[in-house]
Amino acid sequence: MAHARQQIREAAAALLKAAPITWGLVFETRIPSARSVMPYLMVFADGEAADASTVSLPGIYLRDLNLIVAGRLRLPGNNDTETIEDRMDALAAEVETTLTFAALLATLPQLKRLRLTNTEITVVIDDQEVPQYAEVTLSFVARYATAEGLPETLI
Repeated sequence: MAHARQQIREAAAALLKAAPITWGLVFETRIPSARSVMPYLMVFADGEAADASTVSLPGIYLRDLNLIVAGRLRLPGNNDTETIEDRMDALAAEVETTLTFAALLATLPQLKRLRLTNTEITVVIDDQEVPQYAEVTLSFVARYATAEGLPETLI
């Protein structure tokens, strides 16, 4: 069985893949696609914190997983900055609407909490100061528990 962290990431990606969103493809990786498939989403975990919740054996770890959903989209070629700002906000709203605690609970009933902690919106510029693409990054924290020595089992 896969690590609980992977199960959460896969469940989040499955929700986003199933939703009728305008992002297009959903990749379960932090490595951007080499193909020109924009717009697309990347779903990955960039770390987690763990605390022991009991002092007795077996130990129980409460974990806070940093779950990242990063979306990239092509910029319009006409310097229409208002359109790109509106598209980034609309696409962030689609992710927030789709990736909810209630939706993840349907797949992972042991999940303790999911909350949005941060949203970053950027335009990536190359060495010649030419805008390349826009990126929206939503950071979530997913809380879950595992028993000591059983990182693949959500409890």
